[in-house]
Amino acid sequence: MYIIYEQVQWETEDNCLNGHVADVYPVLHDEYWRVRKNPFRGPNSRRVLRIDKGDRQVEIVSNKSTSIGEYIVRYVQKPEPIILIDLNSSGLEIEGHSEENPCKLDSSLHRDILERAVKLAIVSKRLNKTSE
Repeated sequence: MYIIYEQVQWETEDNCLNGHVADVYPVLHDEYWRVRKNPFRGPNSRRVLRIDKGDRQVEIVSNKSTSIGEYIVRYVQKPEPIILIDLNSSGLEIEGHSEENPCKLDSSLHRDILERAVKLAIVSKRLNKTSE
């Protein structure tokens, strides 16, 4: 859902760089053309640029003298909906899910989720009463 950390690991014949990692910096297309030859903001042995091409494709731009061996990415995944009871009998579904699905998030978040759900239910109930 959201990328929070990216790195590449170098694979090169240079023993000083082989196996070392470099940070990945996302750039826009127009920004790339400004910084691509800049030794401080462009790609170098400690920095790699990522350009989003769309359709879940990215382009990784590195130094001409180095090869990327591994691309490491950490991201936040969108959680599945929390369903406390089986909804199959009522014909309801939430984001395509209708079977019981307990919360898989850390228990420290349960209270915040519950409070937000109650607030949304109250607002929904008020909207239904005013529309009648």
